[in-house]
Parts: sequence; C-alpha cells; structure tokens
Amino acid sequence: MASAGLYRRTLPPPSIEFASPEGKKIFTEALQNGTMNGFFKLISYYQTQSDPAFCGLATLSVVLNALAIDPGRKWKGTSILSFFLSYFFYFETDFNFIDSLIAN
Repeated sequence: MASAGLYRRTLPPPSIEFASPEGKKIFTEALQNGTMNGFFKLISYYQTQSDPAFCGLATLSVVLNALAIDPGRKWKGTSILSFFLSYFFYFETDFNFIDSLIAN
C-alpha cells in the first residue's frame, strides 16, 4: 500500500478545486465581470513544477514568460522546435544556480 503523500491530497479550506462546481462558478463569474485578463496570459505559459521544492522557480518562469521578458540566450539548437523552446521561454531549470546559493 502506498504511503500518504502529496498526490491528490484534499485541499485545505479556504482553497477551492478549480474543476469543482464552485470553482467553475467562480471562474464564470470572474470571466463575466471582466476580471480574468491576467489569467489567460499566465495559463498560456503554465508549467508544473518538477519537484515540490521548485514551486517558486516554476512560478517565476511562468511569470517571466507571461511578461515576455527576453531570456537573452543565443540559439544552439539543431531544429526549429529546439530553437523555439530554448530561445524564447524560461524553464525552472534556468534557475538551478539558486540551489547552490541555498546550500551554502
């Protein structure tokens, strides 16, 4: 039997599951009220964190991508897809140097 972990853990109050009826109601109301403009820009660049400890790094990369801040990289890829992904977007792995700062 699997031990308790983070997978599918019930959200504590006042959190509301996005796909729940209440979450859908809140989303619909916000959309109708015109207060969802930032959501669509952010969700376009959403990425899950690769490790529970990296939530801040994943969030940082989503925000930098949504703000269209140039990563300032030179293209080293071999295909147009690698060019597109590696040149234009931030990923949480771009901030690996933070681990070494914390460890010291």
